[in-house]
Amino acid sequence: MGSSALTSDDPISYFPSSSPSQTSVADTVVINIIDGQGASMESKENIKNAVKLHEAALKGDWEAANNIFKKDSSWITKKITIRENTALHIAAAGKHISFVEKLVKLYSSNGFDLAIKNRDGRTALAYAAVSGIVRIAETIVDNDHKLRDPVDDAHLKYVPLLSSVFYKLKDMASYLFSQTNFNDLQTNQQLDLLLATVDSDYYGFTSKSLI
Repeated sequence: MGSSALTSDDPISYFPSSSPSQTSVADTVVINIIDGQGASMESKENIKNAVKLHEAALKGDWEAANNIFKKDSSWITKKITIRENTALHIAAAGKHISFVEKLVKLYSSNGFDLAIKNRDGRTALAYAAVSGIVRIAETIVDNDHKLRDPVDDAHLKYVPLLSSVFYKLKDMASYLFSQTNFNDLQTNQQLDLLLATVDSDYYGFTSKSLI
């Protein structure tokens, strides 16, 4: 599969640093365009669109992004970076509230999945959690049927919740705790959360739910 060194990506890995402020969106990577079926789409025109969309999501430039979406709605969910992040992943990490809200509306109106995972298995909600912007997390949760489904709910919220506790983002952690069904978490996940909350002095969040 060919790739072109063109732009940057959000480098959020599992727990890359002790502070969310260090999870910048400026590390050099390569563009990698993947459609909904997982096929590479690296034509010259697609690379051009991917660069424009990536820049728009990084800056929160809705007009530029929407011009691309109007021409081809498949770009709403295309994975456009080497980490296989979508525009929603990038905008959520970049704390662009208005951009995310408008993009989520497009996801909802088109019936698209808001729980798309990148190469690391992280959803846009996971990036929203590390951003610390509760309104972004609320927008995604309130509009995603999978996050309202008991079967998927706890698993999809586990990593975002653990991340928010790890980074000591108290408001985000409080919100995600209130939205998570602990009975559906695996035992090891409950233990990880309990240990993380104790380490972050957030023990009160889980004392009633996990013990």
